[in-house]
Amino acid sequence: MRKKRILLQCQGTIYYYMGLAAIFTKYPKRNVEIDVLFSSAKTSLDYTPFLDAIKKSSYVNKDNIYSIHFKKPKMYLKISSLEKNLKNNIKFICKYKRELKQEIKNSIESCGIYNKKYSEIYFCHEQGNLITTSLKFLYPRAKFIAYGDGMGLIVGASTKVTKIDREKLDFKFFTEIKPNEVVSLLPCTFDESVDLNRVPVKGTNKEVLVDLIRNDPNLQAELNDFTAEITKNYPDLKKSMLLMSKLDDKRFLMSDEDQINIYLDLINKYCPDNSILILKDHPGHDNNQLVETLQQKINKNIKLIELPLSIKDY
Repeated sequence: MRKKRILLQCQGTIYYYMGLAAIFTKYPKRNVEIDVLFSSAKTSLDYTPFLDAIKKSSYVNKDNIYSIHFKKPKMYLKISSLEKNLKNNIKFICKYKRELKQEIKNSIESCGIYNKKYSEIYFCHEQGNLITTSLKFLYPRAKFIAYGDGMGLIVGASTKVTKIDREKLDFKFFTEIKPNEVVSLLPCTFDESVDLNRVPVKGTNKEVLVDLIRNDPNLQAELNDFTAEITKNYPDLKKSMLLMSKLDDKRFLMSDEDQINIYLDLINKYCPDNSILILKDHPGHDNNQLVETLQQKINKNIKLIELPLSIKDY
């Protein structure tokens, strides 16, 4: 029986692992062929470190790892500037959609996925500069499956979004892609404000994710070096890690003071005296004073250590 060919779009090493875990949760026998497409909404990002890292992985053939700096086709701008009426809707169906598809083909022609056939396309919820929406024009029969870590992914699948989000998703004659299915590491919702509109949601098998990372030593060298150094320098101290969030996001709208207080509460409750706390900041956070402020206000003897930039990148 011919194996399913799957495209995994990712924008970082952890996304690569989360995507693989989502695929192998759905296909535990791993009887699939996987191509990896690295892309990012950050058009100036240097992909080389990420691609070099992923090519060390033992799970995907390095010849099946591709990347693209995808630029928004000009037709998107033209379509979004049109008045939404019957005449323009007919033009979109009969003309503009075809022109848009051709522009997308031209943008992706140099990439190795061009002209391949995929039955499923896994994409992270930060959709990467409209590339996933664009792929839908090229692979209309493929099932699009969103993967990721938690709440942001669920909101991306929702039919109930804020007015600002709806404007962002709306291109007048079509909308930004929504998944046919969600495989999420933490499939949770806070309340009934999220309506998934019959989108199936499945939890990623966390043991699969951990095993993927643990059994990929070539890719994990930098992380192993960091943990070895921490263990060597602080052999007798209890070690904890705080995974920080972007709490000034529009869903939370927390002030810097409120964020600091939340982290202080967590640290004071869970971290003992004479211990080490490793901080994993949110990649979208830009508060450079956060660590310094926390260190000043903690009322215990706790040493704070930030993850090195080389590891934060992954």
